[in-house]
Amino acid sequence: MAVNKPDWTTKTQQQAENEAKGVFDNPRLEDESPAIKALYTSIREAIDKTNLHIGYIANEQSKTGITNAQRDAIISNTAKVGITNSQAAAIVNNTKKTGITIEQANAISTNSAKTGITNTQRDAIITNTAKEGITTSQKNAISVNTAKEGITTAQKNAISANTAKTGITTSQANAIVANTAKTGITTTQANAITANTAKTGITTSQANAITANTAKVGITSEQIKAISVNTAKVGITTEQARAITINSRKTGLQVASEVKGFEIVDSIFLLTPGRNLGEFSLRIQVMVESRESGKSQAHYIDLPLQQGKGK
Repeated sequence: MAVNKPDWTTKTQQQAENEAKGVFDNPRLEDESPAIKALYTSIREAIDKTNLHIGYIANEQSKTGITNAQRDAIISNTAKVGITNSQAAAIVNNTKKTGITIEQANAISTNSAKTGITNTQRDAIITNTAKEGITTSQKNAISVNTAKEGITTAQKNAISANTAKTGITTSQANAIVANTAKTGITTTQANAITANTAKTGITTSQANAITANTAKVGITSEQIKAISVNTAKVGITTEQARAITINSRKTGLQVASEVKGFEIVDSIFLLTPGRNLGEFSLRIQVMVESRESGKSQAHYIDLPLQQGKGK
């Protein structure tokens, strides 16, 4: 049974009436990108070649040389999803590449289950798939093989072996096309991937901590030296700090306390007006602090000043 080719120009009566009114239910081939047009042409050519091989197989069925089981196997394999010339060339190229381990194959399966690709990525894959057709030598070899009659014992055994293999689905065929467009890796790169896979990852908290530390402002070599110098300095006690504070408050006059448990922590000499015009008093005010409680209280005395001779 021949495989029907997709026909972009086939329309229902309703679609034809809608297009006559300027309403297009489906995209037109002439409006599509060169990559879509090339893919459409390649699919039709592939189906033509498939139908040609179906005719050859039907002709071969009447010949002696293969069993009915082998004939049925050929028909079954012919009905499977075919591949384009570009895919055939890609398979040849991939066969030359370095194989992958079971772990890497499992990783590919995991990646295949991830979120699909955008339309832009799809167009890029189609464009890349259309690249690098087959050479004239390969085309001639296909023609020569097509013209051959019957199969050898070795070919019969190969057909039996291939029949026992598990076919691939359309999704798997698409995955092969997508993976073919990827850049292969060397043995060294494959070993590096295995080594990196064995490494211990970091948690989200660790990643956030790294980001936070990266955002911090560093210090210069001079600042590091200054920190080291300051760290080496000898600190002062609480009593020494308190004495510095008390001394900072004192005036140039020597003020001391002979009362046990109390000391003068501050002193002020203030000129104040007297009772009459032209008279003055000197107010001496001190702040007395209890060493036991740490509380302080102000005390003062006003001393009348005698008027002396002026200059």
